[in-house]
Amino acid sequence: KFFPIQKTNSLKRQMTTFSQKDTESLPQAWERFKDLLMLCPHHGFERWRVVSHFYDGLTPKDRQFIEMMCNGNFMYKDPEDAFDFLDEIAEKSHIWSTPNTFEPNSQKAKSSINPSNGGIYHLKEED
Repeated sequence: KFFPIQKTNSLKRQMTTFSQKDTESLPQAWERFKDLLMLCPHHGFERWRVVSHFYDGLTPKDRQFIEMMCNGNFMYKDPEDAFDFLDEIAEKSHIWSTPNTFEPNSQKAKSSINPSNGGIYHLKEED
């Protein structure tokens, strides 16, 4: 199947200059990057370079998160392991983004503050 060189070059440029959007989570950025890879499977980049392009385009916060999850060794991982790790983060992200079951305005969460107690909070159980 014919694939215009201009389109190939455009997609390769998008991969090499990839940048996570401000409103984009790490898993969303990874999925968007993988979409680019699928659009241009003949990109010719080695796996380590693909991982590097993605990592370099992340926000500092998400790079720090990845490094923390890998004990500071993400860029020393085998490229296939790094790719699999990013897939795993994207796959498990739904667990991390579940709604908080604690409702700060609920009656059980109400507390009273008595300044004479030196900042000690007393919880009221109203059941």
